[in-house]
Amino acid sequence: MGLLNEKDNLTIHYDYGDCWEFKLHVQKIQPVTNEELPYVQKARGYGIIEDIGGVGGLEQYYDDYQQGQVDPEFLDWLGGEAIDLNAVDIDELNDLPHHF
Repeated sequence: MGLLNEKDNLTIHYDYGDCWEFKLHVQKIQPVTNEELPYVQKARGYGIIEDIGGVGGLEQYYDDYQQGQVDPEFLDWLGGEAIDLNAVDIDELNDLPHHF
């Protein structure tokens, strides 16, 4: 028995100001070599946006985005482009650990 087992449920608290909480479900554990990194098999949605104001701020942004009414000042804060919170790029997520 290892630190994690199949069917384990985890809650991860990520708090750098907005106090995010994530629920994870371990579906499968496979043996790996030291060269392999964990990877995402399935995902739903973009994820969080740092410093947006927590769950309430993210919900407000999502509603505004769905209505096509994102505040121009907020768009500037995002770097000039709105983020589609329904989209997820699993390849991009799995590539991130290779840059650290």
